[in-house]
Amino acid sequence: MFFLLSNEMSGKGGERVYFKINSLYWIFIALVLLIIRYAIVYNMTMRYHHISKDV
Repeated sequence: MFFLLSNEMSGKGGERVYFKINSLYWIFIALVLLIIRYAIVYNMTMRYHHISKDV
């Protein structure tokens, strides 16, 4: 699949396609990192509330 993409990129306007794929890839990574960060913060706050309730 990657070979096919690289073949298409060698044609006219290939750089534009590559840039589009690259930007989508980075947006996806940013979203995943945000979700993970929020999950960790949420987990910590829930744990903190749970401990404070127990005490």
